[in-house]
Order: sequence, then C-alpha cells, then structure tokens
Amino acid sequence: MQIKIQSLAYLLFAGLIGLSSCGTDGETPAPTIVINTNSLGSDQTGGSASTGSTVTVNLTATAQEEIAKITATKTVGGTETTLPTYPVTSGFTSKTSHTWNATYTVVETTGTVALKFSVEDKKGKISTKTFTITVGSDISTWSGKLLAAPLANGTSKTFFTTSIGGTHTLSEAKASSSLVDFGYFYGSTGMATLAAPSDYLTTTYDLTNWDVRNTTEFRRTSLTSANFTSATSSSDIGTAFDAGTVSTDGSNPAGGSTRVNSLAVDQVVGFKTLAGKKGLLSVTAISPGDGATGSITFIVKVQK
Repeated sequence: MQIKIQSLAYLLFAGLIGLSSCGTDGETPAPTIVINTNSLGSDQTGGSASTGSTVTVNLTATAQEEIAKITATKTVGGTETTLPTYPVTSGFTSKTSHTWNATYTVVETTGTVALKFSVEDKKGKISTKTFTITVGSDISTWSGKLLAAPLANGTSKTFFTTSIGGTHTLSEAKASSSLVDFGYFYGSTGMATLAAPSDYLTTTYDLTNWDVRNTTEFRRTSLTSANFTSATSSSDIGTAFDAGTVSTDGSNPAGGSTRVNSLAVDQVVGFKTLAGKKGLLSVTAISPGDGATGSITFIVKVQK
C-alpha cells in the first residue's frame, strides 16, 4: 500500500513538472513591432499624402525567440499585395531586434492605402502593425471664380485670395490686405488684366492706403485647357510655372511680372504668391469687354 502511495505521489510530481514546463514555454512573449516615426507627422497610425509623394515609416521589430521574417503588404480596395523587397529574412540589426525605414511611393490618386508590417519569430509567432495613408491632393482647386471690374462705389468683387479661393470687394480686401494676391480690371490699352496689389494701377481704386500690398508674380504659359486639367499635383503646378515666360506687362524688384494683360478665354497663366505658392489660372470667360461692368471667370489650381 505504501508503494502505491509513493507511486501516485511520483506521478503527481511528474505531472506538475510537465505542467510547469508547458506553462513556461507558453509564457514566452510574442514578437513586437512598433512604428517609431513617419514622414507624415506625429500620428503613428497614419496620415495624408498626395499622389507621387514618398512616405517613410521607421519601425522596430523585436523577438525573444529571434526574428525569422519581416513582411510588408499594402491593401487597396480590399486587395492585399506584398511590397517590393519583402519578405526580409536576413540582414537584421541583431537576432532579436531590427530597426529600419520602410518607404512607399503613392501611386493611388484617391482612397486609402493600408501598409501592414509583420514580424514572425522562429517559433512561428507573428505580430503586425498597420499604417494607413489617406490619399489626397496637395493642391487647392477653385472653380467658377468671377472677378468684376472695379466700380466707383467699391461694391464689385474685384480681388482674389488664392489660399482660400475668396473673392473680395474693395473694403473686404483692404481689411485683409495681407491675404489678397491679385485683382482684376479692364484697361484702355491692356484690356482684361490681372495685377498684384503692389502693381494695381487703376484710376477707380487707389490702394496706397492698404497696410500690405502683396507682390504676386505672373508668367505666361503655352498650356492648353487640357494641359491645365491634367495638372493634378504640386509638382505639376511648379513645373508648369517654372516653364512659363515672364511677361513684360509689369515688373517688380525680383525680376518677375506683377501683372498680366490682354487675357483671353482658354488662356492659362502661371503665378507665384509672395508666400512662394505657385499656381495656374485658366480663363473660362471674359464678359463684357469694358472697364465699367466687365468681368472675368476662371479656375485656379494652387499649391497648398
């Protein structure tokens, strides 16, 4: 009877050892992966980027059981694909830790791109981290904007602010003069004209009492309406402006034209604000052709 008790005790002890062993193995931590920084801002879960831009995400993966593989995929519209150069199975910072920069060039024009990064250890345990890119435009587009020729009573919407797409009367523009980029008038010789506040020469309005008169530079381009439509990024806008020709309609100390005249329908003009933002303006209508009641309608695309 004593032998049986001892045998039973031995079996119980052996079982405890086995359970203890299994428990220890089960407590081995899974690998971890964290996003340290990203080129889109302080939010390490995602951010907004435009088509053609390159997003950089800095990550660190750790694995107590050693790193076996690091994988990165992107999911767009429910379809998941592996990113180029992944999976990675060697060249880690160490056996148990790896820090690296993952880059992705945005080819999408809208929607979201979910970048998923995974680390797998040598026991098959996996951890993941997702970074979501919201694809948006890096330019502002203002459509159907109309500026009226100056009226003596100052009630016409004569001035324009490219940063907000705002049209302003004389009093509104003066109150926010630091924001105003250009105005419209119809000259006796220059006809339909856009001019920076610093070069706004018209007998109807006198801007010398403005607190700020911004210097906006204009350039003539050879772009068509179709070219204007196809310009969809900050890079497109900048390239188009840089390729433009400085007109001789007005000048400023920087050497650029501060006015552009003899405007016509379907003409595309480049401009650069005092803040350095480049833009394109496509004329869609000029009516009627005089200085008292005339107006100009246009579409603007400008860098944010």
